[in-house]
Amino acid sequence: MQVVMFSFRPEVPETRQDTLLEQVRTWNGVVSADRLFAAGPTPEIRRMCYVYVVDWADASVLVNNLEGMPEIANAFVPPAREPM
Repeated sequence: MQVVMFSFRPEVPETRQDTLLEQVRTWNGVVSADRLFAAGPTPEIRRMCYVYVVDWADASVLVNNLEGMPEIANAFVPPAREPM
């Protein structure tokens, strides 16, 4: 599975964020999408989200789709982690 990280813009209400997360969950190749810390102590933390996509899905296309939404501040594929 691949992961894409993204954040909502500060002015987007949490109810709208929830609606958009539901929409993203229906996209082709998406396994799950949710907030990183739904119970986070600050709005900045609660705006941070992730999307898991199946291996065959092109994560860069998902990033482009997210970045095309006016409510999204940023989207990216995090760097791969190396085993220690």
